[in-house]
Amino acid sequence: DLFLGVVWMKNKGIVKKINESKITIEIYKDLNCSSCSSCNKKSHGTQTFFYDKNDLSLGDIVIFSIEDKNLLKISFLLYILPIFFMIFVYIFTSFFNTPEKLKILLSFSSIVIFYFIIYLLEKKEYLNFLNTIKIEKEIL
Repeated sequence: DLFLGVVWMKNKGIVKKINESKITIEIYKDLNCSSCSSCNKKSHGTQTFFYDKNDLSLGDIVIFSIEDKNLLKISFLLYILPIFFMIFVYIFTSFFNTPEKLKILLSFSSIVIFYFIIYLLEKKEYLNFLNTIKIEKEIL
């Protein structure tokens, strides 16, 4: 969808739980799922989002969206960069005549360390584009 000259990825869901500054949404299958027969579910599980407004109640149908550029940043950060980091660690340890098994162990351990760093940065809100999901109540 195009909104104000920006491409947005949108999906719908229903509010299942509300806690202080978080809401839990059961995500509906979207149109892209209609051609896929790999699951017969009506929804794709639940997802919790930070939400600081008090305009939603249980059972409300909401539309949540994210800009495509932020979706690409998140995808790169969470899926592509860890692989590069793992390869870098493997190559870096090769310069020190490290045994093969240890190089493999260290490179896979680096992924755990990478995601832990991402978790800490996100918790401290240094990665603000991770929280750019726009949530609106659907008007019927």
